[in-house]
Amino acid sequence: MTEYEHERTHLRQRRIQYETAGLELADLSLDPMEQWHIWHTEAFEAGIVEPNAMVLSTVDLHGVPDGRSVLVRDA
Repeated sequence: MTEYEHERTHLRQRRIQYETAGLELADLSLDPMEQWHIWHTEAFEAGIVEPNAMVLSTVDLHGVPDGRSVLVRDA
C-alpha cells in the first residue's frame, strides 16, 4: 500500500457519522434562542469541546450562500 493509499484509508477510518434521525420542524422551538439553548445543552452533555462554536450561514438577495464560523459569547 502506498503512503497515499494508507493516508486515505486512515482518514476514512476516522470518519464519524454525524447524521441522526433528522430535523423535524415540529420538534423545534418557535423561539430561536430557546432552540439554541437546547442544542447547546445537548452538545455540552455530549462532550463537544466548544459547544458554542458554529457556522452561521445566510443567503443574499440572489440566493448566493455565505457561511462563517462564529463563537457565541453571550446568549
